[in-house]
Amino acid sequence: MKKLSLIALSSLLLASCMGNRSRSITVISPDGSRTVTLQVEVADTPTARARGLMERRNLPENEGMLFAFPKAEVQRFWMQNTLIPLDIVYFSEDGTFINTFTMEPCTEDPCPNYASAEPAMYALEVNKGFREDYGIGTGWKLDIKQVKKFVRPE
Repeated sequence: MKKLSLIALSSLLLASCMGNRSRSITVISPDGSRTVTLQVEVADTPTARARGLMERRNLPENEGMLFAFPKAEVQRFWMQNTLIPLDIVYFSEDGTFINTFTMEPCTEDPCPNYASAEPAMYALEVNKGFREDYGIGTGWKLDIKQVKKFVRPE
């Protein structure tokens, strides 16, 4: 029992040190008739954005990482040290879908870059096939009011 309590306490301390930044976000279809809600880790600091999903061996279903930038610019991602295939979906400052790519783990040097077609303020990384499974594309939007409640880009 003492060992179990110590493990639980250690887990709580680790979670608090890491600043458990997992949040729920919603993506809304063009006509508002469909929504997709998923849990995301928020990467809104330079360190968190640089680390991203590197070295992860899996990403649970309906989870991802939301990258938030201080201002809308053309964003470029690559898959160096990323072990799982991902979809990346770029969104503008007001949350409007810009474009998307399916990204495979990098096996060549240099790694390919995946750039937003226009200035993006948000990028959502999810498991490969997620975007297609839900039909997320032109006209879709992030629930930007929801996102702004917890995103604090530097």
